[in-house]
Amino acid sequence: MPAYRVAHLTTAHGRKDIRIFHKECLTLTSAGYEVHEIVADSLGAETADSIINHDIGRSRGKIQRILLKPFTMYRATLRSNADI
Repeated sequence: MPAYRVAHLTTAHGRKDIRIFHKECLTLTSAGYEVHEIVADSLGAETADSIINHDIGRSRGKIQRILLKPFTMYRATLRSNADI
């Protein structure tokens, strides 16, 4: 059983972003954490390299990403049941 369940949230970066996926999420996974990456890229849910990706759908513009996606992201984060 992992020590903690960690959620990494992003509405502006893709799920395979070097800084997020490779440097942060993979490092946390190798340290024994269960990592959930919540993204907004419309590629669907998947598990890659032991990282569980949740997709909340792509925004139709900067205004929607800033004003509406935070609520969608909040709901997805609650559903992931993350500790951190």
